[in-house]
Amino acid sequence: MKKTLFIISLCALFFISPTSVFANNPVSHAESHAGIHFISGDEENDSAQHEKNKNATYPSKSTNKTIENEKRNSSGTASISHLPQTGDKAESPLPSIGMILISIYFIQNKKKKRGKNTMKMKNLVIATVITGSAIVASPAAQVFAEETNTANSHAFVSLTAGDTTTPVDPIDPSEPGGGTGNTGSLTIDNVTPFEFGTHQISSTSETYTSTAKNPNVQVTDRRGEGQGWTLQVALSEFKDQTDASKVLKGAELTIPKGELKTTAGNVSDAPNNFASTLAADGSGSAIIMQANEKTGMGTWEDLFNNQEIKLTVPAGNYSGDYSSTLNWSLVDAPNA
Repeated sequence: MKKTLFIISLCALFFISPTSVFANNPVSHAESHAGIHFISGDEENDSAQHEKNKNATYPSKSTNKTIENEKRNSSGTASISHLPQTGDKAESPLPSIGMILISIYFIQNKKKKRGKNTMKMKNLVIATVITGSAIVASPAAQVFAEETNTANSHAFVSLTAGDTTTPVDPIDPSEPGGGTGNTGSLTIDNVTPFEFGTHQISSTSETYTSTAKNPNVQVTDRRGEGQGWTLQVALSEFKDQTDASKVLKGAELTIPKGELKTTAGNVSDAPNNFASTLAADGSGSAIIMQANEKTGMGTWEDLFNNQEIKLTVPAGNYSGDYSSTLNWSLVDAPNA
């Protein structure tokens, strides 16, 4: 019981303390005045008036209060509302709340019998007093959320179709070189010649691999619309360079599925690439790369492994220096 009364006494002393609610958040107030002087017309009269204004004194805070009291006494009601002055303090509600809570405690204490119920009520009232003091005594500044000032601005950029007059260099220059010099918004930039070297005629079918370095085919789409495109190739007959009547019969060219590469920072989705085997008779064509809509924008290279580019030559062909033409065509649509 003594311990309980001691806790309540401490709470009462806290509540009755004359500390201002705003003790932790002091606000400084002061009065000032503003004046303005316009000069026009009669300069002599204006100058005299200016000197008069300079000698004029503005009412002090005590004078303002006297004038306000006189107006209140003469009319019965104040003509202007009283504004907070320097040093004014808001009265704290803590003493009243503390006395009310302590009174509740003693009233409830008399009504309840001694025992567990009385002990529970004591604990409840003490908890209420402490909780109430914590809530009411919190700084008043917490009631007011900080204001946030926001604003919006905009950024603009305009993109047009790319330069159509300058050829695009290959990402990986090949040897022998295969630059096409093509210009435009959709171009084949590079197609590496496939060289297979010199070989002796065999009595059996033979397969030879390319000797080119960094063989590749490269396409650039600078249209900026994402329409898609298709790259396909057809293979003509291998004919002797000195005797066109000599043809490599039954020859086949295998083009592997290469490694797709693009320029640094290209955000477009990659096109598809495919492996293909072509008969050296000019009878058909094959798709090597294909970009669906919204893919394959920018520059894309299909880099082949030269050991996987193969030419198969059956036995029974004539000797000679044979060459063939690969006809590459780029269609401005995803379906050729």
